[in-house]
Amino acid sequence: MQRFMPAEHREYLATVARLPSPRLMAKPAAYNQVLEELATFREVHYGWVVEYIDKWVTDPRGTGGTPYLKWLRQLVDETQAQAL
Repeated sequence: MQRFMPAEHREYLATVARLPSPRLMAKPAAYNQVLEELATFREVHYGWVVEYIDKWVTDPRGTGGTPYLKWLRQLVDETQAQAL
């Protein structure tokens, strides 16, 4: 995906990748609360997809052929698994 980004965006992502992990600096309770908020957002998004897309389509693939419900569920699970 980065191949299609403007050079400035790629440079920014490279800079962020070189930074120390926030996990090393964060207070566990605060870090876990942020993760839980993100997981909650992703759960709500998953529900919207089920309600407004999945009920109305017959093809379970999204953009690029990704099985979108499985992928969205994976995002929730991976977010929750990062808890300290």
